[in-house]
Amino acid sequence: MDDINYYSQEFLDFMVDEHQQVISLSIHHNNVLVDKYIQSSYGTTLSEGIQNELIKFTYLIGDELTPDILRKLKNQIVLYQFPHTHTFADTYQLEFMRLCDIMDGKMKIQKLKADEVYVKDTENNDIVLRQFVDKFEEIIAYLQHYSNKFRIWIPTEMYLELIKNNHV
Repeated sequence: MDDINYYSQEFLDFMVDEHQQVISLSIHHNNVLVDKYIQSSYGTTLSEGIQNELIKFTYLIGDELTPDILRKLKNQIVLYQFPHTHTFADTYQLEFMRLCDIMDGKMKIQKLKADEVYVKDTENNDIVLRQFVDKFEEIIAYLQHYSNKFRIWIPTEMYLELIKNNHV
C-alpha cells in the first residue's frame, strides 16, 4: 500500500507546511499523541482533523525495532521522535521523515521537507534561499536501547497492515 493512503489530504498538507512540520511532545506524557501534550513548534494550533489523526498513531517498541521489521516501512512516511538538542528541554521533537533504507545495522531517513534558510550572498548582497537535504543515519541498536527517547510513530492502520499482521 502506498504511504499516502494512510493519511488524509489535510494531514499530507500538514506534513509539508513549514509552520507545522515540527511537533513538540512532552517528555512526561510521551506515550500517546494527544493535543494536551503536543504542540506545533511554531506555536500554531493543530486543527481538530490533525489532532484526530495524530491520536491514531502508535510507536514501535524495542523488539519491533529490528532491521527486518524496519524494512517493511521502507519508503513510508513516519513521524520520527528524538530529543531536543538543548539539555534542559522538557519536550521531544517529532518530524515527518521518509524511511529510505535499512542496511549495515543502520536506518537511513530523510526529512520530508528540507530545511530552508535565507542567506545573504556575499558576492552581490542578494538574499537567496538555500535548501538543505536533511538525511540522517541512526544505528538500530541505539534506537532499541533508547527507545523511550527515539521513536518511530506510524498510523495504527499502517502498523496493523505492515507490521503486526506480517510479523515473522
